[in-house]
Amino acid sequence: MNIYESYRIMELSVNASEEEIVKAFKKLAKQFHPDANPGNADWAHKKMSDLNLAYQTLLEYKKNGTIPRGRSGPTISDFLKNLFKKDGFDFRYTPPKDTQGSENNSNTGSNSSTHEKQYYTEKEEPASHEYYKSHPSYEEMKRAAEQRQQIIGQISQRFKLSKDVVDEGMFVYYQYKLHKVPLRQEGIGRLKYTDAKRLIKRGIMAIEKLHDNCPLSDLQQELRLYIDFVNLFVRSLDCKEKIDSYNNPNNVAAYRYYRQGSDRLNQAFTHVFFSSKTEKNIYQSVNVGNLLGLALQDFLRVSEEFKGSDYTQDAEIKTTMLDLFYQLYLKRFFN
Repeated sequence: MNIYESYRIMELSVNASEEEIVKAFKKLAKQFHPDANPGNADWAHKKMSDLNLAYQTLLEYKKNGTIPRGRSGPTISDFLKNLFKKDGFDFRYTPPKDTQGSENNSNTGSNSSTHEKQYYTEKEEPASHEYYKSHPSYEEMKRAAEQRQQIIGQISQRFKLSKDVVDEGMFVYYQYKLHKVPLRQEGIGRLKYTDAKRLIKRGIMAIEKLHDNCPLSDLQQELRLYIDFVNLFVRSLDCKEKIDSYNNPNNVAAYRYYRQGSDRLNQAFTHVFFSSKTEKNIYQSVNVGNLLGLALQDFLRVSEEFKGSDYTQDAEIKTTMLDLFYQLYLKRFFN
């Protein structure tokens, strides 16, 4: 049975879930069962036969992605029996007996022709041609899936090229320890700091264009997650990294936790963006997750306990950036 014929018989859309398939089967089985149609038993047997085959086809398609072939008649009678036991029906399917006898069968030359003629001459509901007009064929769905995979492959390849540019900028930044503000203010450090920011911005601009032209919403979300992280990273470069005065006790206490969180965050970032270029597996040496968790506690403490300090806003920026980074880290974006 064709997969879309099965959807039509079950009166379902092609997006129906397995739960919806079972629900539709229960409803239609009650409607078409011979016990519910005593005056039209042959028609009911035909409807139940088609319904059972359609149900079996859709379940196998949902579970295994395959369409059963060469099957005829129901094979789920026990399931039906238990499913509708409360309603007093016996849903085991039994084909109508051949009242014509073997002599009639020998004249037709086929054992099944009698029943087939009965089924197709009895009352039959007209097929809904509108269904086929509004739903794609199996081949069309297959082509759409292949096209989607092709789009994902193309976008992934372009994303990797642009991400490599961002990673190169990150590598330079942590290679020269430019998270330490004095090292980026003069000499070679100043030049490298400019190079690092240029590479990061160039790479993320390319990814933003890729995001804007991406036709797949789920892939757009993944790209947006990475874009937001990198933009926050660039923004965090201008965050305060030193204390101007020790006259304000609130600022002094806030700075202590803010500085501690920043050091832990930079240690984790150094490991991912720099050490990953020299170590085979960045996920099995330094406990990046632990460092990120401790840094998050420090930044949250600044935001909650020292509101109004000079470091509250910067702590919130780094908290958001850390959250985005952790989501990407779990997805192994940096592998």
